[in-house]
Amino acid sequence: MMTPGRQRKILADMAERLRLDDPELVARFTMFARLHEEEGPPPVEPP
Repeated sequence: MMTPGRQRKILADMAERLRLDDPELVARFTMFARLHEEEGPPPVEPP
């Protein structure tokens, strides 16, 4: 099992590679996140 610190490092490395490889995708995601930040997560559907 990975430690939370190790998981954060892996995610940070992935984010950095994405930023370098596809900055346009990162910009689109950032804009999408800003447009929807006040909405919160979708409601949970009943079983």
